[in-house]
Amino acid sequence: MDATIRDTARSLWVIYQQMPDAIQAEFKRLLEHEEEDATGWMRLTEETLRDDWEEPENDVWDEFYLKQNG
Repeated sequence: MDATIRDTARSLWVIYQQMPDAIQAEFKRLLEHEEEDATGWMRLTEETLRDDWEEPENDVWDEFYLKQNG
């Protein structure tokens, strides 16, 4: 699991580095703004994640995961 997380993070970093400077700057701006106001598009807390996972429309992903991972 840790290797997968590291590989994903590394991949995202490579993609980010290949983006134009203006896009990188916008990502930085959004992240800095998010730190000031944790109610926006990147609000990730145990509570919000739990609420999202418990939504009925996400059951399809549970079924898909079970089919893929037996």
